[in-house]
Amino acid sequence: MGENSDDNDPFEEDIVFDQSGLLSNRSYGRQQSSTGVIPTFMLFIRTVFLCVAFVGLGLCASLSQGPVIHLEVAVGIPIQTAFHSFTAHSLGMLIGGILGSILFEVYNRQFLIFVSLLWMSVSVSVLPFTIPVSYWWTLVNLAALGAGLSFLFTEY
Repeated sequence: MGENSDDNDPFEEDIVFDQSGLLSNRSYGRQQSSTGVIPTFMLFIRTVFLCVAFVGLGLCASLSQGPVIHLEVAVGIPIQTAFHSFTAHSLGMLIGGILGSILFEVYNRQFLIFVSLLWMSVSVSVLPFTIPVSYWWTLVNLAALGAGLSFLFTEY
């Protein structure tokens, strides 16, 4: 009669499973030695740097929420006005997610990650100094920090 539609199913497990070859043991690049003192030490240093980077990313994410409100209240901003920080941060995350989803498809990912980390480091460094100066600069800085975080979260 007709052809069986199950034979051409693109979601068949043996077709879809590991199309990118990430689970195979084949190496497509140059082979590095994993024995010896120096390669083992370099793997250890790489692991330490990755741990430090993720701790820093967690600190950036936590800095932009509760501690900022406590600083704003200590400076003399009313608590109802201080909660606009959450709105600015959320709006920045929305914009960063949209920009990240568009730009990571078009441009070099490593360069965009570098730009976004630089952007976040400037935002985190300037944030404590904007709170006593101007509340609007604080909101803009929190939106920039949220956009940078969301930009990074979009990539990974």
